[in-house]
Amino acid sequence: IPYLTRDDIHETLAVRLQTIDLGAVVKRWLEVREGFELFASKIRDDFGDRSIHQCQTEYVLLLAQLESVAQKAGLDFDKRYEKAITKYGAPELVSLVLKILGVVTTEEAGEALSDLRSEIAHFGRPRKRLAKIGLQYLVALNGCLDLVIAASLYKELGIADAVIAGFQVQHFQSLNHYLIPA
Repeated sequence: IPYLTRDDIHETLAVRLQTIDLGAVVKRWLEVREGFELFASKIRDDFGDRSIHQCQTEYVLLLAQLESVAQKAGLDFDKRYEKAITKYGAPELVSLVLKILGVVTTEEAGEALSDLRSEIAHFGRPRKRLAKIGLQYLVALNGCLDLVIAASLYKELGIADAVIAGFQVQHFQSLNHYLIPA
């Protein structure tokens, strides 16, 4: 009985054989996989605890992937992060990114994401944003970026918008346990 009442059995997942055309998805994956191989390998190995260094490295790689997503979608380079997040992120996901970064607008979020990347990637820079966020929030932020990138990939694979939205909402809920109540 406990197994059958779990929240994550395959019948309750948004992306499953009943909601996608697997043949079409695989065919499309073979066409676009080169642009997502790093992301796909990250998902495959996404188990266990995280150190702050792993999270920081993952964050920088996720932003590089997000830039690629924005470029493929023809989004303005100067607003690549916020435009990609709003284009592919469910509203709840966008709100969570704003909350984690402690900002109000998506424009501020784009700047904060860029600043955070700079703090991590450039040694010797003051780590103001990184100090405010901490490990738990960085894990949650990386999870949000994962969902945005996955949504862009699902879109390229021809998966329906409603299925993608269901996938994001389902996985968005699992990110909440990283957040400390305010």
